Amino acid sequence: MKIILAHKFFHLTGGTEEYFRNLAIILEAHGHQTIPFAIQHPNNPASPYDKYFLKNIDYREPSLFYRLRNAPRILSRTLYSWEARRKVEMLIKDTSPDIAHIQSIEHHISPSILHSFHAHNIPIVQSVNSYKLVCASYRLYLFDRQEICERCLYGKHYHAALMRCVKGSLSGSCLATFEMYLHAWLKMYHLVDRFIVANRFVETKLVEAGYPAQKIVRMLNPLNLAEYPITEGFDDFILYFGRIDPEKGVLSLVQAMKRLPKLKLIVVGSGSQLSEIAQWVKENGVGNVELVGPRWGADLMPYLSRTRLVVVPSIWYEMSPMVIYQAFASGKPVIGANIGGIPDLLTDETGVLFEAGNVEDLTHKIEMLAFDDEKLRAMGQAARHWAEVNLDPERYYDSLMQVYLELISERA
Repeated sequence: MKIILAHKFFHLTGGTEEYFRNLAIILEAHGHQTIPFAIQHPNNPASPYDKYFLKNIDYREPSLFYRLRNAPRILSRTLYSWEARRKVEMLIKDTSPDIAHIQSIEHHISPSILHSFHAHNIPIVQSVNSYKLVCASYRLYLFDRQEICERCLYGKHYHAALMRCVKGSLSGSCLATFEMYLHAWLKMYHLVDRFIVANRFVETKLVEAGYPAQKIVRMLNPLNLAEYPITEGFDDFILYFGRIDPEKGVLSLVQAMKRLPKLKLIVVGSGSQLSEIAQWVKENGVGNVELVGPRWGADLMPYLSRTRLVVVPSIWYEMSPMVIYQAFASGKPVIGANIGGIPDLLTDETGVLFEAGNVEDLTHKIEMLAFDDEKLRAMGQAARHWAEVNLDPERYYDSLMQVYLELISERA
């Protein structure tokens, strides 16, 4: 089977890209041909298909000249990119794919490619890794107010412009509002045959927003457990790893650590709030917090294999955090915020929940678990067992093939 895997990034930047990388590995291990479609980037691994990739746009580039020069491309990638359609049409013609599997195509590629797949009678599967289908700012979260927001959930996307929820920009929020209404009017995502979500929470949000329940399939993301060796012992630190952005709740975690001077926290990652976190740690004399920057793959293992536990302190509707999968695969219990999809992953045997954003409750839960060596080991064993049962790539492959083959047979 030939499968187009369309994702804006072909290089690793976070958990969603790692999921797509793992997906390609699983499919290729079973003899299928995966065909990437993404944007050009200097960090991309080599690919025989990179001639079809789209020119990169750096949305974080502050230069006004850069933005003005690339304004037509930015507008088209946000609204409807004929460039992306031409490129994917060439790819379809040259490879004759059986199915298209998409994820995170917004703003860098655009959903215009869905029309191409549909025109060529190619079934479309979408892995849902953000709330972009129902929220202009992707997160159902207001950064300036630091609060959950569901104002647009039922199609009332004008709230995005009123709240300036896209990077605090009126122009950006108005553009995103128009984007949402345009794609709804064009019925772009009606062309998707199946939406893959990781848990019931995300499924519920899509159904509330009007997406047909019969098109939604729940499947936990796979993980290659061989990459996560088990170690019996642990050192005297706990771990956070991932993006360091406001909605991730890292500030709450370092505030809790000020109350736990006998325990060390290592923070692995980078993001928009990194400098703020570093400044807070310095100004408040919190000497038991170490910021080590981003680490991937083997470079993450020394921290993950020796930590006592992993903390996921998010204050937004986290979907299905890869960090929890990785923690469980490494035999580490998780202390997670009771919000979004996090509770769907934790059990009493594998982790502990705390009230999101509540520093006192977080402090109490860390203190309760981090110093109990016997309980840490028991929960770690249960976490690894959960990962072996639920994250097995073969199990995921079988479920995904059922989806693929059902859709292909419907088109025959």
